[in-house]
This record gives sequence, C-alpha cells and structure tokens, in this order.
Amino acid sequence: MEQDPRSPRLRRTQRERREATRRALLDAAVSALVELGYAGTTTAEVAHRAGVSLGALVHYFPVKTDLLTAAMDHVLRQRLDELDRILDSVPVAELSLSRLIDIAWAMFQSPAFAAWLELWVASRTDPVLRAAVVGVDSRFSAGIADRLTAVLPDTGFDLRDRVARSLVFAVCNGLAMRRVIPAPHEAEADEVLRLLKAALQRSFASDGGAR
Repeated sequence: MEQDPRSPRLRRTQRERREATRRALLDAAVSALVELGYAGTTTAEVAHRAGVSLGALVHYFPVKTDLLTAAMDHVLRQRLDELDRILDSVPVAELSLSRLIDIAWAMFQSPAFAAWLELWVASRTDPVLRAAVVGVDSRFSAGIADRLTAVLPDTGFDLRDRVARSLVFAVCNGLAMRRVIPAPHEAEADEVLRLLKAALQRSFASDGGAR
C-alpha cells in the first residue's frame, strides 16, 4: 500500500542513524580486507567505502585496531546467525556427526575467512591486535562448538571438548588456508574430510556411541 503523500515522512532516530553508520563502516572494513589485504585497509579507504568522513570514522573507532576487530566480530556474528538458520532447516534425524562436520567446514569457506586470515597474520607482530583477534576467535569457536554440540545425537562426541574441537577446527582452518594458496600436490578437501570423519567414527564407535 502506497504511503499517503499528506502523511509526514518517517525519519530514522539518531540511534538508528548511528547504528547504520557503524554497520556501514564495519561492512566497508571487511570488504577492504578481502579485496586489499591488511596493508591496504587504511582508515581513509574504509571511510571512503562507507561514504563517511574520516572524522566520523574516528568518532566511532579511534584506532584502526578497534575498527578491524569490531568488523570481524560483526561478520562472525553474522556467520553464527547463518549457522543457526542452517541447523534450524535440517531435520534432527539427519544431524549425524558427519553432517555436522560438513556444516562446520562450510563456516570456513566464506569471504569472511579471507578477511580473518589477513588479521590473523598481521597480529603475529602486533600484540594489541593479537589480543583482540584471540578474543574474537575464541567467541566464534565457542559459538560454533556450543551450537553443534547442542544438536549432536548421543554419540559421546563433544565439540566443546578442547581436543575434539581443536582437531575439527584445525583441519577446517588448514583446508581453508590451502584454498587461498592452492598446493597441487595436496589432497582435495573432501578427501581429507572423509578421512577425518572415518577416523572419528571409528574412535567413537569403539566407545559404543557414534553413528
């Protein structure tokens, strides 16, 4: 239904405008990281992409580290929301350990991973950035683990367990990195995941639980 031209135009509140600007800055930072890398993601570039002044950016994020870690927290929260939607769409009867590993692997294949990798490498020599990256990574890993564990059938496999989670996430991280710089002599991702699933199935089957 068309709006009555005589009615006053609805205007966003100041809070809504602030949130929209902040979201635009975070989205711009992620896109710059993906396309230009860490070195090319300057505050001036992000402000330009977001369509705001450099002064406005500094008002929201006084230093570059604050901007970039907030951007990754923003996009990883979106990925967790996406995971919730995926899990809600899959019938409980189909949520096998193998299927859940596939779902976990999908979380490492978005453009967000490229942005994350840029920050991860840069944090090696930047203690402030490293502390921020570790915090975001811990929240993301715990978020995935909590969600997958909550829907796992009674297999005795707990993704919140430190060793089990490290194994699955290390494999997924390694495979995702190999897609950034392909190595012709390496096995395909699906072959590696097939071996991982088989090994886990055997391990937990020996305890009388996996299916």
